[in-house]
Amino acid sequence: MIHQKEYREECILQTHYDVTIIGGGSAGLTAAHLAQSLGAKVLLIDKKQLGGDCLHYGCVPSKSLIHVAHVVQQARQAAQFGSSATYQCVDMAKVSASIQGVVQRVGDTEKTYTEGVTVTFGHASFTSSTTLLLNNEEITSRRILIATGSHPAVPQLEGLQATGYLTFEAFLIGPEAVNNRKIIHLLWGKAHALHSTGSP
Repeated sequence: MIHQKEYREECILQTHYDVTIIGGGSAGLTAAHLAQSLGAKVLLIDKKQLGGDCLHYGCVPSKSLIHVAHVVQQARQAAQFGSSATYQCVDMAKVSASIQGVVQRVGDTEKTYTEGVTVTFGHASFTSSTTLLLNNEEITSRRILIATGSHPAVPQLEGLQATGYLTFEAFLIGPEAVNNRKIIHLLWGKAHALHSTGSP
């Protein structure tokens, strides 16, 4: 008869790496690419998808939206420069689709960072300073780098739940962002101010 503890130990696979990185965002991808280029056997772990906040919720989609704001502002001012172009409205559903297209293209280019790297998705937990348990597999590694980034912290404010709010994760990818024109207009204002000062 096999006891439960013995059965669990028999089921766990063991794999060894030189470098294991927890978090597949900008920092994790860069570290994985660098370590692999130096000849290390590398494991990159993320919960669900590579790219991190920068690709999916931050830098890439926000800059794409600000670019749209630049274009809209230029269309509004076209007559000042002798152009017959007219500004009518913004189709936010198309803007959202365009932004996700940019995210997809940037994500495709980032795949080069994982060439020669083992990529695994799941929740990793430490069992020692050099050992992780991931998807019923025991991972041993000479070095483990934690590059898990951040997540939104929702303040405990009275009435916030009833009023409703957006975190940065829902800001640009959820249906709320498409319909929240006040936020979009704030970004247009920011883009116009940056354009006026000559900032990129």
